Amino acid sequence: MPAVEGDSAVSPVATVWRARRSRGGLAGLAVAAILIFGGVALLFWATRQQVGSLPLFAQLLATTAIGAGAGLGIFALGYFRLRYEFAPGALLVHWAGPTETGPGYHVGTVRSRSLGTMRAFCTDRSVESLSVVVTASRTIVLSPSDPAAFRRDLIRRIEESVGQDEPVPAVITAASGLPSPLSTGLVCAAIALLIGSVLALLVSFASLPETLALPGWVVGAAPVSSPRAELYRLPAVGAAIMATNVLLAVALRRRDRAAPLVLLGSAVAAEALLLVATLRILP
Repeated sequence: MPAVEGDSAVSPVATVWRARRSRGGLAGLAVAAILIFGGVALLFWATRQQVGSLPLFAQLLATTAIGAGAGLGIFALGYFRLRYEFAPGALLVHWAGPTETGPGYHVGTVRSRSLGTMRAFCTDRSVESLSVVVTASRTIVLSPSDPAAFRRDLIRRIEESVGQDEPVPAVITAASGLPSPLSTGLVCAAIALLIGSVLALLVSFASLPETLALPGWVVGAAPVSSPRAELYRLPAVGAAIMATNVLLAVALRRRDRAAPLVLLGSAVAAEALLLVATLRILP
């Protein structure tokens, strides 16, 4: 039978309980929006400048900001998706999916001297906000919006199930399927780098001569004078590399946690190298 602990308060009984409010979710979304919009603005500014070290640094900084903002946005969305639901014979914990710990949002494994290993799904780690539910198979830590009313609801359901010879409510966690913040950030950074390469070509294309002496690895032959349109092979190669790595990362995400990150990180590195190559070819 689950054991529950916490403080006392008065609140109406509910079936679905929201997690306790924290500033982490709203602050995360605000910072994510600033990073993404600031990165996009910086990226467009950098691609309209003459080729040089400063625009290149600005583009790399912009893509870093976009990737970080996208990852932080996914992290903040996890806060808004966290809730607890009493269903017939079960306590369901709905969460975003990835294991995350940050200001105002804590999902992951924690350890206690008295209770051992616990699984946390909470937005506030203060003692008065937490409810610890202990079952035969697991111990979970929750932070419902009204801890006392949540505990009363849980105890009432346990007592009713015992009185009616029904199974004691089990704890079930259900992930909503949001991607990992780190994976999201890497994908968005790679996309931003690819867009930066395309924009740099579009801005400079009209001023380029009709033919250019392109490196052999671009045209697939010995260095020769080639039409300037051949430059678009660079972002095409980048798009192919990124698509391949993303598909492989999706296919391997359930088999190996490290492989998708390595693939997505490689895609970012490849896009960065292709951006540098593009800027070096442009006059």
